[in-house]
Amino acid sequence: MPPRKKRPRVVIDTNVIVSAAISSKPSSARDVIALWKRGFLQLVLSDAIIHESLLVLARFNLTEAQMRHWAKWFVHPAKTIKLVQPQLVKASRDPKDDPFLGAAMTAGADWIICRDEDLLRLHRFADIAIVTPEIFLESFRA
Repeated sequence: MPPRKKRPRVVIDTNVIVSAAISSKPSSARDVIALWKRGFLQLVLSDAIIHESLLVLARFNLTEAQMRHWAKWFVHPAKTIKLVQPQLVKASRDPKDDPFLGAAMTAGADWIICRDEDLLRLHRFADIAIVTPEIFLESFRA
């Protein structure tokens, strides 16, 4: 595992987390989550991001054990950067995406990884690349 300072800081949108959580098939979303869980990435989170992620995960009939598993990972001190007060921004067409942008900006994230069209159309925000899991993995592995 690389030293904490050398790990890329990433914000992972809810849709990527859900995709990884509900499918047992190999996918780029699962690969991104695996990189985070193995300590190759630092996941940037805020209360708003955790709340949305758990709320959406609960809609997919995950077991109580699976929900606890995700909640535990979201507060893992060695694998996450938990922001107390991320900056408020209004930059996306969809206001639900702004907490992700604010968290990324506050933490000085390197990447926002998502499948959300409103975020992807921005391409970059405050010098932060906004990419799909596939594009992130290509760049990460290069």
